[in-house]
Amino acid sequence: MKKVVRTTTTAHIPKKPIRYLDDKLTSIFQALRSILKAYEDKLEVKADREFHYELWTNRGYRIKSSRPRSRRGIAFASVIAFKNHIGFYFLPLSSDPTLMSNAKPELRSFSCGLYTFHFDTFEPIVAKQLEELVNEGWDFYKKKGLV
Repeated sequence: MKKVVRTTTTAHIPKKPIRYLDDKLTSIFQALRSILKAYEDKLEVKADREFHYELWTNRGYRIKSSRPRSRRGIAFASVIAFKNHIGFYFLPLSSDPTLMSNAKPELRSFSCGLYTFHFDTFEPIVAKQLEELVNEGWDFYKKKGLV
């Protein structure tokens, strides 16, 4: 039996590879990716493919359970292209949902869960709000000692 290794966000990748994205979704993917590129030198890039980009921390941690194990890396954010939208997964929101309390309604309208955003359109005002949210998440990870 073949062991499949998946990161936190790779479970969302469609089983069929995306062969074509229209220009609108490609530009959204590139815009979201450029927001995360600012943190690329501080974090580890786990996936950098045509339609999938993922950033993780390098910090190690220990799982406390009946079978303790050491692990390395905590997911920070990822951008994944789908057929009809671009998924943005921002994991600091799963640790601290209060980060979303400062978000404006324009950004909240794209929220699809605790830490997930689905973009089928992308405006400059939403990009600015998302940059601010990512910056707050980065500050949260630094404060908690995760980076």
